[in-house]
This record gives sequence, structure tokens and C-alpha cells, in this order.
Amino acid sequence: MYHAAQSAGAIGTVLSGAGPTLLAVVEAGDPAQNVAQAMVSAFEQTGSAAVARVLPTTTTGAYVHVKMEKTPLQTH
Repeated sequence: MYHAAQSAGAIGTVLSGAGPTLLAVVEAGDPAQNVAQAMVSAFEQTGSAAVARVLPTTTTGAYVHVKMEKTPLQTH
């Protein structure tokens, strides 16, 4: 799968440690579809079924959302 992805134009490929997921990093456009199809074909050659999803990236990055609760003022 790694070789198929890289041969089709993937920049890098990793195996998820949390489940049966392979992730390939590609440039947008046609390379993404080519890599997805190459990986599915490589799985099918082993007799395994596979599903490829081409997903967009985000430019937002990580952020924290904090909800502030009102509390009564304390007086001394």
C-alpha cells in the first residue's frame, strides 16, 4: 500500500495507530484521486476490500473554546 501510494504521487503515507487506517498526504487535485485509486487497487490485489476518501485540509489549526460561567461576586 505504501509503495502504491508513493508511486502514484503521495508525499507521504502513514498507518494510524488507532485503527485500520492508512493516510496518504498529497497535493490537491488529480494527484489525490490517483493516490486513492492506487491504494484501493493495492488492497484489492491482496483480496481485501478498501474504501478511499479524499478529504480537504483546514487552515484554521488547533484552537481552544472556553465557555465562561458567571459566578456571584464575593465580598470581604
